[in-house]
Amino acid sequence: MIQLTATLSPVTIEEAKVQCKLDETDSSEDSLLNGLLISATRFCENRTHRALMQSDWLWSGKEFPKRLDRDGCFRLPMAPLVAVSSVKYWNGTLQTLAPSEYVVDANNIPGRIYFKSYPSIDDRPDAVQITFTAGYGAAGAQESQEREAVPQDIKSCILMIVATLYENRQTMNQSGNITDDKIQQWVDGQLSHYFLPF
Repeated sequence: MIQLTATLSPVTIEEAKVQCKLDETDSSEDSLLNGLLISATRFCENRTHRALMQSDWLWSGKEFPKRLDRDGCFRLPMAPLVAVSSVKYWNGTLQTLAPSEYVVDANNIPGRIYFKSYPSIDDRPDAVQITFTAGYGAAGAQESQEREAVPQDIKSCILMIVATLYENRQTMNQSGNITDDKIQQWVDGQLSHYFLPF
């Protein structure tokens, strides 16, 4: 799955400065803090399979999804679902499946798609392509409204990670994983009820 739009943090740099006990008027560490905010946000998103601020995603596969839930629906691998933009498939050329051929359930977490029919597709690894938007807040929400919609305990977790990384700059490795087991355990404890079965 590919993220099509940049990651935004639901935590502002002003909030991060307060958490790190920095002077809010001092901008000398802003670049570092912005980087830490994005890293902490991505970490929380990866652990929970949830997009925090709304972002666009592309899922692709060799065939229409076969791993369906008990209702016969495909569960989109990033939540909460805001909307499905398109379902495309290769059959000689890249074609768009008519929205009348599938039903989107954005009320469920994770969001789901029920396909009424499956057209013939070419034999290629990206034969089916689903573009969708995931994140907190209603469709068309302002950035501030999206931030408000993100659960406070997730935002608190991001702030704790940022402050820890600011003070101990060697606690995250190059792949974005936290290397301190105590931090990892605390984060997992805070986020465990947001984990999704992927």
